[in-house]
Amino acid sequence: MKAVCYEIKDNVNSLLPMRLLIHFFKKGKRWDMSNQTTTVPVERRIPSLFTLPASLWNDEHDARRLVLHGTLSIVFDISPLGLENLLMCENPVHFKNSLTDKQWTDFCSQVSSVSKSNGSTADTRFFLKIRSKDTSSLRRPMGAMWDVWDLLVTKDRANDDHQVAVDSISRTYPLRPYTTENIGVILMRDRGCPLKLVSSFPDPKSIVTELRKVMKTASFLSTCLPHGDVLPHNLLYDQASGEMTLIDVDEGVRKPQISSAADHILRRKNAYRNDSNDWYIALLYPNVFREYAESYTKLQLIASFLYLITRIDKLTSTSLKHYELIHDKAESLGVDLCLLDKEDSTLDRTNTTRYIESVDDLYKDMEKLVDAIIAA
Repeated sequence: MKAVCYEIKDNVNSLLPMRLLIHFFKKGKRWDMSNQTTTVPVERRIPSLFTLPASLWNDEHDARRLVLHGTLSIVFDISPLGLENLLMCENPVHFKNSLTDKQWTDFCSQVSSVSKSNGSTADTRFFLKIRSKDTSSLRRPMGAMWDVWDLLVTKDRANDDHQVAVDSISRTYPLRPYTTENIGVILMRDRGCPLKLVSSFPDPKSIVTELRKVMKTASFLSTCLPHGDVLPHNLLYDQASGEMTLIDVDEGVRKPQISSAADHILRRKNAYRNDSNDWYIALLYPNVFREYAESYTKLQLIASFLYLITRIDKLTSTSLKHYELIHDKAESLGVDLCLLDKEDSTLDRTNTTRYIESVDDLYKDMEKLVDAIIAA
C-alpha cells in the first residue's frame, strides 16, 4: 500500500477552518478519521472548546471546569489546586512555549501568591480567561488593558468615576494580564452570577445604587479603555453582598489618539427580528457610534437600565412615570439608530452633533431617575 501526502497551505479566504468548526459542532470531534476515542457531548460543543487542546476538553472535578458560553474566549472556573496544576506544576503540559518568558513566570508567581492568600478551601474559586490571537478580533489580546493597567489600579484617582472604577476593577482583577502578540491570560475573582439569572430585585434602592457604580465605572473606561459591551450578560450580581460588577474589562479597546479604524469599538451584527422590539436591539450595539466611545457606552448603559428596571419590585408611581418617559425617548432614538444600522449608514457632521446631544439628554434623564431612586 502506497500513501501519498499533500501539504495544504491556507490563505485568509480558506473555508477549511470554518468547515472544521462546523464539523466539530455536528460530530463532536475535529476529524472523521480522528484518533479521538470519544465524542464531545452536544451541550459542550462550544467555540472555545474547539480552540483548546483536546487534553483540556474534560473537566477536573472541582479543580477546573470549562465555562460553557457562546464566545471564543476560553474561561475556566478554577480552584487554587486547578491553577497550580494548569500553570505552575513542575512539568507543565500546557504553556510550554512561555516557560522561558520572564513575564510569564512572573505572572504565574503572582497567580500563586494570590491563590495562596485567598486560601485553598473548596469554596475558593477564580476564573481564568484565555484569549488567543486566532480567536480575537483585536491585535495583541488583552494588550489594551495591559497598557493602561497602572491607571486602572492607581491610588491617585482623578475624580469620583475614577475612584469607583479602580475599586471595582481592583476587587475583580487581582493581577495585570499576561499578554503577547499571540495570547492573553487574566485571572478574575468570583463576583457572583450573571444578572440575567436573577429574576427580580425586591429593594430598588440597593440595586440601583449598584447600577450607579457600574455607570461610573463604564463612564471612566470610555475615556481610556472603552468596554464596548456594557450589557446585562457582562454584569454579575453577588446575592450575598448585593454587589453588581462589570466584567470583561480585559476585552476593552484602545482609546484612539487619532482617527484609526483598527482601534475603534468593534462593529457588531445586531440580531434584528423586524418587529416592534428592533429599536431596543439597536441600542445594544449602536454601530454608528463606534468612533464615539462615550456615546456608545451611554447607550449601552441606557439599554441595561431599561432591562434592569423591569426586574425591580416596588418602584413608586413617580419613578414609573419617569421611567416611561425615558423608555419612550429611548424608543424614538432607537428607531432612528435601527434604520441607520440596517442601511449600514454613517453619521455626517450635522447628524453626529444632533445624535450625540440626544444621547446626552437621554442619559441625563436616566441619571436623574437613578439618583432619585437612590435618594428615596
